[in-house]
Amino acid sequence: MRKIVRCSIVVSLGLAVFCPAPAFSQEPCANPWRPVDVATGQVTGIDELQRLLEAFPDSGSVHLRLLTALLEADRTDEAITVAQALVARGYNFGPGSAAMLQGMGASPQWRAANVANGEPVTASRAVAEVPAGVLLVESVWREAQSGILFATSVVSRGLYRRQVIEAAGRTSNT
Repeated sequence: MRKIVRCSIVVSLGLAVFCPAPAFSQEPCANPWRPVDVATGQVTGIDELQRLLEAFPDSGSVHLRLLTALLEADRTDEAITVAQALVARGYNFGPGSAAMLQGMGASPQWRAANVANGEPVTASRAVAEVPAGVLLVESVWREAQSGILFATSVVSRGLYRRQVIEAAGRTSNT
């Protein structure tokens, strides 16, 4: 069984960009797919990270790494811009980071938007498990009113659902 956890990452991570093209088009794709590997996750230089962000504009990981590199290089204005982009995408900085960024010039509107994103999740916990037979889980989401958890798998070619009863600490399969 693989566990589904509520985790502390609240930003989207983009790994590939697919370009819809008209049938029989001879035009190159504006955003071609770009392979990634272990070395991609180890990029730390500002210029490299900015190029990586152009390739993966929805990657919270790249935004955070670029923010860190800019702060270390004392490029405060650029760092504030990256922090604003993260908050606009739903990221929430904890109190210490938020205070530091505000002290460096982040606007009161930035702080309000950061607060509006809610409290950061500081711990993970399992809320359900996906059976081992469900291969390569692609998406997981929870319907807010019913509490039903859905998971999809392209490999297993299915949509799976599970009722999660958190208050009682039980789950039931459907």
